[in-house]
Amino acid sequence: MLEPEVLLYDEPTSGLDPVTSAVIGDLMVATAEDLGSTSVVVTHDLILARKVGDRLGLLDRGRFRFLGTWAEADASDDPRLRAFLRGEAPEGPDETDEDRHFHRQIERLRDQIKEDA
Repeated sequence: MLEPEVLLYDEPTSGLDPVTSAVIGDLMVATAEDLGSTSVVVTHDLILARKVGDRLGLLDRGRFRFLGTWAEADASDDPRLRAFLRGEAPEGPDETDEDRHFHRQIERLRDQIKEDA
């Protein structure tokens, strides 16, 4: 039987309903414990990430913007990290042209939805 030191998961719950995602998370934790392995999980699912991860990293523009524990992340004053953890678009002095373009597109979509309603 294989006994890997590291298990890599890439978006393991993408597109799944919350109940199935929770079951997958439980299986991931149990598997890592049973094998004594470390898991590296790439995900946008923050519920899963908190369930399976002791530490997290936030990639921003191809580089780690944050790497630390959940407690450190929750206490951080980094505006992009805080926005990500709240599920919000970043705003403020660290906002890029790409961010501003994205916000304008979202505002246009909201206006279209209101007009169509």
